[in-house]
Amino acid sequence: MDEIAIAKKYFETGIKKATRVEARPDYTLVVEFNNGEIRKYHMKDKLYGVFEPLKDWNKFKRVFISKGNGAITWELDGRILDICPDSIYLKGSDGAWHS
Repeated sequence: MDEIAIAKKYFETGIKKATRVEARPDYTLVVEFNNGEIRKYHMKDKLYGVFEPLKDWNKFKRVFISKGNGAITWELDGRILDICPDSIYLKGSDGAWHS
């Protein structure tokens, strides 16, 4: 499915909430949404600028879903780094927990 079709489907069916997130050693996030869909989001090429500290696997793997805004979040040395789950849904690929 191309990006336009994914975005159209996303907005037609309503905004999704992330319900589960898992960091993989290849710097991929696997995120499950409240509609049961699972998306994989590759972070390796995005680990620069504010996200550069996440090159450290011990920091990257501490990802969680913020209870406040539902963002995919890391807390590092008192700083919050986050990604909107909409971006992960729209830019990610179909995923599975065991792949």
